[in-house]
Amino acid sequence: MSIFLYTFFFLLFLFLGAVSLFLSLSLGREEKKARNLLSENLRQKERLKELISEKKNLEEDYNDLYQRDLKRQHGIEELSASREIGIAVSSSIELREVLKVILKVVTDSVQTKETTIYLVREESEELYPKIQKIGSKIILEESIDSSVLEPGLLGMVRNRKENIILNSSYCFAPLIVEEKKILGLIKFRREDTRPFGEEERWFLENVSKQISFALRNALLYEKSVTDGLTKLYNHNHFEDSLQNQFFVSRRYKRKLSLLLLDIDHFKRFNDEYGHQTGDLVLIKLSQLIKKTIRDADRAYRYGGEEMVIILPDTAQEEASILGERLRRIIETHQFANFKGEPLYLTVSLGISSLTEDITKKEDLVWRADQALYQAKREGRNKTVLYRNHEDTNNVQSKLCYSG
Repeated sequence: MSIFLYTFFFLLFLFLGAVSLFLSLSLGREEKKARNLLSENLRQKERLKELISEKKNLEEDYNDLYQRDLKRQHGIEELSASREIGIAVSSSIELREVLKVILKVVTDSVQTKETTIYLVREESEELYPKIQKIGSKIILEESIDSSVLEPGLLGMVRNRKENIILNSSYCFAPLIVEEKKILGLIKFRREDTRPFGEEERWFLENVSKQISFALRNALLYEKSVTDGLTKLYNHNHFEDSLQNQFFVSRRYKRKLSLLLLDIDHFKRFNDEYGHQTGDLVLIKLSQLIKKTIRDADRAYRYGGEEMVIILPDTAQEEASILGERLRRIIETHQFANFKGEPLYLTVSLGISSLTEDITKKEDLVWRADQALYQAKREGRNKTVLYRNHEDTNNVQSKLCYSG
């Protein structure tokens, strides 16, 4: 019996030992696997850290490349703007044409509903609207609503608190030459209150310098060819402009008309109301003319109370329609003297058009002059077209006519 028990316990001990050995070996393998897994996790964690670091470096490199590309893009835009402005100045230094190019350059880069260029009056140091673009429509100074221009804006520009002045959906870019002389500013307006971005501000700050220099040259030229009182172009500029238009029209067989305008009884008007009132009338009359004529037409002060308008690509029938429209507007317009009293006046107009038998610009002027004299002779306040079949031998020269 005891032998049986000893044998049983011996076998049980061997069995338990085997089981223990088996379990020990199994746990060792699992522990090894766990250690390997932990080691792999640590390696993956380190790799993840490396990837995160690499991603951060890549993001920094990307941002750096983006900023460089943005700067290059800004540079390209600025060069393109400078090039277009340079082309405008080289092709025409006339203020109106330069302003149109400036509007195109800035509105192509800064999307706005309305863009207006304001200039500074030398005599009063006030801002006034010169040209405006709403959508694709160009509006000249006499027709621009300036009521939205903020008071004190010029003082803010002088104090140079900011290069670009922002106010809700408005943006103002000052036009300054050599950090001293303020020529004016450009106002941008959007339909909504979406703010102007840094890229747009950067572009405006840089391109406004180019615009300012181009504008300064155009203003200097404008001053040299403009009549001081009426702000129409002067007689010398008329002679040069007519010569150019005459040459182009003759060479390319284009239409060309000339409209000569004279105020009726202006000498008597001056004697009755005084020369200061006469000057006011000339100023207002010039404004009416500029507001009435087309964008391609040019008005000049020919001398005294006489104005002349060059009408490119215009036949005599079209010129007659424009002349009559202008005459009626002036006839019904209420002028005022220094006392505020209403005054009315009339004008006589003579029109000539380019024909094959005209060989020099002086002939065009002479015919307009003869038509004007005929309007005077027939009672004034009238528009007369020069006709080739008319007998002009008995018509006196207007140079001898006192008006």
